[in-house]
Amino acid sequence: MKKYRIWLVIGCAVLAGLMVWVNYPSESPAASTQYASNTNKPATAESSTKTLHISHNPVAHPTTESQYKNIDKPREEVIEVYIPPIAEPTHAPSYQGDLNDHEQYQAFAETQERQLKQQYIDAATDKIKRLEALLARGRAEGISKEQLDFAQQKIAGIKAMSEELRMELVQQ
Repeated sequence: MKKYRIWLVIGCAVLAGLMVWVNYPSESPAASTQYASNTNKPATAESSTKTLHISHNPVAHPTTESQYKNIDKPREEVIEVYIPPIAEPTHAPSYQGDLNDHEQYQAFAETQERQLKQQYIDAATDKIKRLEALLARGRAEGISKEQLDFAQQKIAGIKAMSEELRMELVQQ
């Protein structure tokens, strides 16, 4: 019976190792052809083919020869892709005091909460600037009114939350 359990454990360990080995990515990010540096610069991608537009209307539209006139000519498009900076993960400091001292732990938790609120406020200002720039670009390119309204609501929500957190910090 003991041998059966030992073989079962060994078999499960081998199976788990095999599953990890099979699912582990074989190509490292540094060896990838599209390597992004850890800056906030937008990455560009070049395309030599025409972009495929998918219609949401299930009815097929008749095609004309004018639609295929420039299909064989290669085009160069620059697409801005936002890639956030890659940094080492930051770990919040864990509580090092006496767990039986409730007031000390409560003070630690309140400090953590204040820091989190301040980090949100700081990040929100940068995000709002970026979203407003994208909103201005969307207006210039003529996106739909629904999309503009949605973007404005998102910006207003971030501003409202940031202001609410700022008021909470002032009250503390």
